[in-house]
Amino acid sequence: PSWVRPDANDHWLNERSEACRVFDTHGFLVIPQFSDASQVHALKEQMRDLAENHWDPSASLDTFGTDSASNTRRGDYFLDSSNKVHFFAEPTALLETQGDQQQQQQQQQLKPEFLNDKMAALNKAGHGMHTITGSFRDYTLSQKMRDLVTDLGWQDPVVPQSMYIFKQPQIGGTVHSHQDSTFLLTEPRQTCLGLWLALDDATLENGCLWVRPGSHREPLRRQFIRNPQYFDEQDTSAPKLVF
Repeated sequence: PSWVRPDANDHWLNERSEACRVFDTHGFLVIPQFSDASQVHALKEQMRDLAENHWDPSASLDTFGTDSASNTRRGDYFLDSSNKVHFFAEPTALLETQGDQQQQQQQQQLKPEFLNDKMAALNKAGHGMHTITGSFRDYTLSQKMRDLVTDLGWQDPVVPQSMYIFKQPQIGGTVHSHQDSTFLLTEPRQTCLGLWLALDDATLENGCLWVRPGSHREPLRRQFIRNPQYFDEQDTSAPKLVF
């Protein structure tokens, strides 16, 4: 059966493409050379321009860790970054600070080796890359992207977020196994589709993306939600998002 269209009739199921059949069975699909070299170059160049000319770490320095405590701490800017480009540094690219959490956030600074190479300190930029004029928006809304998503069974797709993820040498923490629907839940069914474009070769040696076949049919294990203590009880000392 179709994962995204469980009520599809026999005619649609029989006529779907081989790519759609593979996706429905395994939950993932690999398409080599989806973008050509010129498009990859354009995406990299726009990201470099954004990092070098539109990010001031001395004014805004947020980090992106992958442990539960980091997930909770980043709730504020997770909610506030959906319609713009927000920069997230690697925690290990920052100088160690003392004091409580608020004091540490106020004292955060890049290590000296990153002051002249800000881009090397970034974990990711997001979550509204597709909202700005340029190669990111062109790629996200391109006809080939529309054709791919439609071919896989989506009938009225929307873009909830987009991001540029870095895999820096020497720094960075482990990205633990997770379900994207923990952070992007759709109802009444889970229909969140992640589309990843590797701008550099992704191999076993340099840390590629891993997917467990068939895991798209497993139940959601946990959900990142708006914290009732903050939004309903008006406790501004509480985190905005919790698991």
